[in-house]
Amino acid sequence: MSVSERGSCLEPRSFRFKNGNFRHSHVQNSIELWPKSDYPSPFPLETLSPSDQKLCCTMSTLKKNKRIKRAAQLELYGDLKPGRGNKKVERGKAKYLGGNGRKTTGITKRVYRQNLKKIQVVENGSVVTRRVPVKLIRSGAITKPVATDPFALPEHN
Repeated sequence: MSVSERGSCLEPRSFRFKNGNFRHSHVQNSIELWPKSDYPSPFPLETLSPSDQKLCCTMSTLKKNKRIKRAAQLELYGDLKPGRGNKKVERGKAKYLGGNGRKTTGITKRVYRQNLKKIQVVENGSVVTRRVPVKLIRSGAITKPVATDPFALPEHN
């Protein structure tokens, strides 16, 4: 439907939120005029009608695919971000050793980085290079690709 057939470039449209409230908006040349903060909170699109799905889909497919891949990596390898903590410097001798007690002379913020190693890993049947925690490699949670000799002749029995 073109703009001239509608008679006006602004067409009223309403949307029902999950809690039953209505939100009225206007469509101008098929672009939603709602502010970003007024969009409904994310919930499964399968529960909505096709017209409401179009209304709610504000994220691009590329972003969705990136989020899906990131979630799969988190599930496999966990969070690889470093932890944060403090480094404490003390002086003195502990009381149980006959001293007057330990005194803290300085506290410095520091980062606890994971022991990551860049290796080839089998994911969904394909070989990819990933930075993987060494504790997962040692525990056997990671499947490495089988190395084959490229010039070996097949054995005949």
